[in-house]
Amino acid sequence: MNPRIVLVAPLALAAVLNAQETPTSPGATTEQQIKKLQNDKTRLQQEIEHAKKQVRSASSRLTNKMRRGKPNFGSIDAGKPATMRQLSTKRVQRRTATVGTPDQMKVGGGAAMVVVNKRGIGEQLVNDVVKYLNSYSPEPKADLATQRVLYDLIRIEGVSGTFVDDNGKVMLGEALASLQNGDMTFAYAAENYATVKGANEKGELTVTRNSVQGPLFEFVAFNTEVGEVSRPFLSPRGWVVLKVEEYQKGEQPMLDKVQCSVALFKFTDDDDEMQQALYSVTSGQAEVLVRDRSVFDKLPALYRPTPQKSALQEQMNSELRTLQASMQKLIAAGEGASAEANKLREQIAKIKTKQKAMIKQERKEADAKAAADQVDGAVESAPPIKRTRKSAVGNKKSGGGN
Repeated sequence: MNPRIVLVAPLALAAVLNAQETPTSPGATTEQQIKKLQNDKTRLQQEIEHAKKQVRSASSRLTNKMRRGKPNFGSIDAGKPATMRQLSTKRVQRRTATVGTPDQMKVGGGAAMVVVNKRGIGEQLVNDVVKYLNSYSPEPKADLATQRVLYDLIRIEGVSGTFVDDNGKVMLGEALASLQNGDMTFAYAAENYATVKGANEKGELTVTRNSVQGPLFEFVAFNTEVGEVSRPFLSPRGWVVLKVEEYQKGEQPMLDKVQCSVALFKFTDDDDEMQQALYSVTSGQAEVLVRDRSVFDKLPALYRPTPQKSALQEQMNSELRTLQASMQKLIAAGEGASAEANKLREQIAKIKTKQKAMIKQERKEADAKAAADQVDGAVESAPPIKRTRKSAVGNKKSGGGN
């Protein structure tokens, strides 16, 4: 039986019975009776909202209960705050993108430009966002803009594909129509669901050019008409819906701003699970396939080997082989202890030291970039969902400008 029916049906029945059994004592005035009915209505709405919340979280709770994990017998550190939790520092091997076969690039009935963990990114979307970025750039650079857009979309698709049970999509389905027709304010949605990094508690956010929210978010904000509600779109932490409240024209396009209200419907309420999914993608662990070599060359550096360092490494290897061959000849001639041989040893040692330093620096830069990208892409949520919600209709007048 559908759990929604099990939880909501008794409340609906209670509402009917309550309406039938409302006392109509002879001494009660019409105003008193109306007030009593309004109080009953408010109480029942709160109970129904609480039941809906239980239904929304039932799937994730059941999944967690059924998930078979490894037993953990470690000691409890009761004095360690939640903010001190860290991701695993175990070194992982970065995966680079590869050119996919025609069959691998077919996603959703069409050929994708990029496939991330079997989720496709279409070329039209990439071109549209790149064109938008270059429209306000003083010195448009298509390659750099394409790298920014691809990094943003790969991160989004890589993270969203991690969550098979997408709780955010369920909550979005429940709230979308109310947000679109104005029955639910964005302030109410921000308080009871979530909002994005940089927004206030009512979900109000100023979006600028080169926004920290990422190219896709910025593209949607600047291409939605004032007073309109956008279509839902993905972000690194969940589904986003925004309403544009005001467009502020700057002295130049780079200074334009959009005032909007934002609601976020998170993939999961488990922060550890969310951070691990972000880290997996931003550290280069996603499986990335591209349509052809031209697309491969447009990818961000995280998903491509570094050709400059590879060429330098090959040059050093060539020099090392030459020196080692010369050393072998001296040893074969019985001059292994000569001054010339000692000089060769010093040169060989220096090259090996440089190679080790280069590998260490390359790993350090890759880790730093992954960590920086993770921080830049992080999205903060609003306070946890409360047990008892306010009436969405009653809250309409007080926030969000809807």
